Amino acid sequence: RLEVIAPIAGWDWPTGTELELSYQQIATVNGQLVPIANVSTKNVDQETQVVVLASGCREDADGGAPVRYDRMYIRLPPGDSFSSLHGQAQVKLVSTDDRQLCYKDDDRVPVGIAARDDGSGNTLKGDLGVSTVPLSMSRSDPSGDDDELMAVSKIVFMWGGLYYLCYTPDGEFDAGTNYKENVVSVSLKVLGVKSPCSFGVADGCIERERWECFFSYEADGSVRNCELNFMDDGARPGWSVTAGDQSKITWSDTFGADHPIDIYGQLASSDSLHPKYCAVGGAPNTEEVFNQDTVGDMIVADRLLAATLPAVRANHSTAFAIAACYCPSYDTVDAKFCDSGVGSQSEACCDQHEDYIQMVGVIYFWTIRICDMNNYDGVRTSGSEDGCATPYRRVLPQQRFVLRVECPPGGGCESSGNNLIKYIDVGENNDLPSWKANHPCMMLPEPESVVWPTESASETLSGGTRVDYKVWWEQPVKINKSVKQRVDVCFSNSNSPTSFFKVGTVKTADAFAFASKHESHWDPGNTFNRTTVKYANFEGSFTMYAGISGPDPSPYDSNPFSGKAAVYFMSYDRQISWGTGSSMTTLEKHLGFDRAMPSDGGAQTQLDSECQRARYDSAVVEPNPLPLAEVAGAENTNHQFQTFSGTGQNQFIKVKIAGVVAVCYCAIISDSGMCEIPSDWIYAGRITIQGPRGGKQWIFDIEVVVKLAVTGWGLSSDDRLRIIANSGDCENNNGNPVGDASFKTGCPSMTGSDCSYAETDTDTPLTALSGPGTGQSNTITSIQIFNDYSHLQFADNIISMLDPDDVITIEYDSIMINGKDKDDELPTEKYDVYRLSGEYHFQDTIA
Repeated sequence: RLEVIAPIAGWDWPTGTELELSYQQIATVNGQLVPIANVSTKNVDQETQVVVLASGCREDADGGAPVRYDRMYIRLPPGDSFSSLHGQAQVKLVSTDDRQLCYKDDDRVPVGIAARDDGSGNTLKGDLGVSTVPLSMSRSDPSGDDDELMAVSKIVFMWGGLYYLCYTPDGEFDAGTNYKENVVSVSLKVLGVKSPCSFGVADGCIERERWECFFSYEADGSVRNCELNFMDDGARPGWSVTAGDQSKITWSDTFGADHPIDIYGQLASSDSLHPKYCAVGGAPNTEEVFNQDTVGDMIVADRLLAATLPAVRANHSTAFAIAACYCPSYDTVDAKFCDSGVGSQSEACCDQHEDYIQMVGVIYFWTIRICDMNNYDGVRTSGSEDGCATPYRRVLPQQRFVLRVECPPGGGCESSGNNLIKYIDVGENNDLPSWKANHPCMMLPEPESVVWPTESASETLSGGTRVDYKVWWEQPVKINKSVKQRVDVCFSNSNSPTSFFKVGTVKTADAFAFASKHESHWDPGNTFNRTTVKYANFEGSFTMYAGISGPDPSPYDSNPFSGKAAVYFMSYDRQISWGTGSSMTTLEKHLGFDRAMPSDGGAQTQLDSECQRARYDSAVVEPNPLPLAEVAGAENTNHQFQTFSGTGQNQFIKVKIAGVVAVCYCAIISDSGMCEIPSDWIYAGRITIQGPRGGKQWIFDIEVVVKLAVTGWGLSSDDRLRIIANSGDCENNNGNPVGDASFKTGCPSMTGSDCSYAETDTDTPLTALSGPGTGQSNTITSIQIFNDYSHLQFADNIISMLDPDDVITIEYDSIMINGKDKDDELPTEKYDVYRLSGEYHFQDTIA
């Protein structure tokens, strides 16, 4: 029986109604894009669902949208036909199957981009979307009854999910006559990813979604934190996936650098952005960016598993962007999908990069640079480095530095100046994906250890309007933490506190660096110069060094000095001042460091605590604390040297006792020039003050040959002894006192001529009891270094040569590390060698 479908009240689609969509498969032939096949998908055997694919859009030169449906058919079953009242049929894409709602426009579903250029320089949106009118369908036989409606279309499905077609026969979706409207009885199952379109629902909006990820400069401690998650349980809020047999993620080539950029850091033209798109052929050019050795570049991302991108390689240091590309269970070769046995074989889908046809946003990889007041700026041009091209890897505790957030290309940073920076304490959840609810960057305030010049600057300052980087230089910040500490950096591309995400980590220097001298205290033409203190009771200075950076990591890597600082010395292995009663001992023994060092790095914490007791003992050094270090010029100017010699850099110090002294440092200085808060003191290192122990009394008989034994620190066979009258002072005559002449030297003498009375300038030579050339040496053949101790292997038995509390010194030049010559040692290796030798390598002496 023939039935004519007329749009009257209560009409419905007959069983067996068919929905078909088709598209042309495009391939490159002899360098040209040509259609090679027509591919269609439809429901069969009275099924009520048809499977289609979500797709993104390439450049038009690459073929535009890989899957763009150019025909849509609605067919009635044999024997049925449309009446003439269906002459102005239209359909629109909706998310509900309730025909009573078809007249509304608020349920329409956005679609994707059909072409990047419509011929007039504008983006061409696909049909059925929220920005286009409903799609018109025509009857095959406009003059009579017909069983098929057809539309010539450009449909690109953007979201994965289950959708429907609202239908009207007369070109009007109207609440007053909605009895004529109906939902096509065949639904659309779109294989692909769905997003909330965070910047507003619009056609093509999924391509503008953002995934914010970060890496550390040269992967210094980077983690795999870039997660794309569409799972049923744990997905990024508002995201989901409708998956076929295969469901995977890959990515595009890296975006080209934003260029040209004007002198103000703004895009110079509409052509300054150089994005990349998905499914353009071949593997992405990211092998030198990502460590893909174990992860690969095609990663499962379905309803059960999230995709975590590979870690950034250690030799990469530039912010970058890539398009996120999803494979909706597609096989480019056969132009078919894999969905529960329908279409192509499942193993053929998602096995090549051309299969990843849906662009699901841009992944921005952020990083930071630590700069100083001299090198923070610079205009980045094509093929050239910018001003902070060699940033510091670390910051100096309590010293101002300039932070730059490097903007990934392709719209990473906005240009309005609505951006903020925030530092937070390191926590186990800080490295979670930036989109996680209650991420610490969104929830935590800045800690007190982050010191801005003005309190109001915290979480309020913009990094400027440039789109290549954001920089905070007008009020540079300090990190009031000890060495080897960290704070995480959170950035917001708006003024919203809920929009912060992590862009990197600021680490304090591994160690403070000392200088051998300061230029104001040293002139080769001078008869007498003052160097960093080396000898007991000999006037000198104390100078620190910073502003170290380079291609190889160094423990001393840090920004320069830029403000006042204070230092005081405390005895480490000499004064018996720690403990109580009979257990009084040296600081070294009190902490147990003469036996073993804490394996967890706790030595620094314990020594910081000792410094924070603020024991300014003038018996160690005069004055104590040392004269304040003040920079010349403005507070924020850079200085590699910081000398503790007062405002005029002409006040000097004298260490009273030989031995090892600990250096305590503070750069949180009050207006009165004091380190007023004890907890601001930091342990900065140790220096050895050479000289005899002192306080020794010798009692000898007269007229007999005697031998003097002198003990101390840093003694050598080049040292000399001068005996003076007991009423004299070793510091007389600028350290050149008049000697006593009442004794003989050179005795006993085989000839009798060598044993003679001393003169007023006679110096008695000393001989080291052990060491090379003394007959008491022993060769160390190998050293194994552990966290809390070192193991020394000697060539011969050493037991008879060592006594309790003896100190072993190893000459720097005699240590070979990892089989390298001295000139080939990396800064970190050189640092370990100097620690073994017990010497302190002054960093200003390095060429």
